Amino acid sequence: MNQTVCISIRDLCKRYKKFAVLNHITLEVNTGERILISGNNGSGKSTLLRCISQLESYENGVIRIGNNSFSPNCTTHIKNVFYQQRILGFVMQQDAVWPHLSTKENISVPLHYVIGLSKKEANRRAMKLIDQASLLHKQNDLAETLSGGEKRRLSIIRTLALKPEILLLDEITANLDKTSIVKIRTLLSTLPTNITMIAVSHQPEDLSSIITRHLCMKSGEISELPYQAPEEANSPSYT
Repeated sequence: MNQTVCISIRDLCKRYKKFAVLNHITLEVNTGERILISGNNGSGKSTLLRCISQLESYENGVIRIGNNSFSPNCTTHIKNVFYQQRILGFVMQQDAVWPHLSTKENISVPLHYVIGLSKKEANRRAMKLIDQASLLHKQNDLAETLSGGEKRRLSIIRTLALKPEILLLDEITANLDKTSIVKIRTLLSTLPTNITMIAVSHQPEDLSSIITRHLCMKSGEISELPYQAPEEANSPSYT
């Protein structure tokens, strides 16, 4: 079966002064893959995600995402056009929620006022995602009152609400209890098959059961590791 490459990275280099954070990284990611990149703190995992999303500058290399091609000389205009396409969603280590809005409003407000959906459709999409994240009982609670695990799940579904083709996850299970980790793993296991996921973590055991490919970063270099294929599951669509 032919596979479509959705991310192609060639000879990516990133330095902090004399320290090579990313040392000639070359990587291809196919549509629908579930990739886990593990490694110790400081190995370059998070920097790689930030370079893929064009939030971090780099000294050398070419990154292709779909039909978009980026290099160190890309203009701000080219990057802005890419951001407007909403191809890529990035859930960072810091929970990106609005503390003064409810769980439901955190999703429905941007869908209505930024994306332009009707309030009815924005609320419908929000409620479907809230249900999939097991947060129905928290739908009207202010985000600032949620637990760490609940905020993390809200951050994930806020990103999924925009229907990205690629989902980047930076240490998504860090500093969470076992119950919260299981709920996040369950949520991610229901991603539609057309969404590509790249998660970085220094706790690979948290997500190893839902991935299709395991990579490891060490001293700015990347290598392939064996993985255990996940069991097939029904995947809902976020429509």
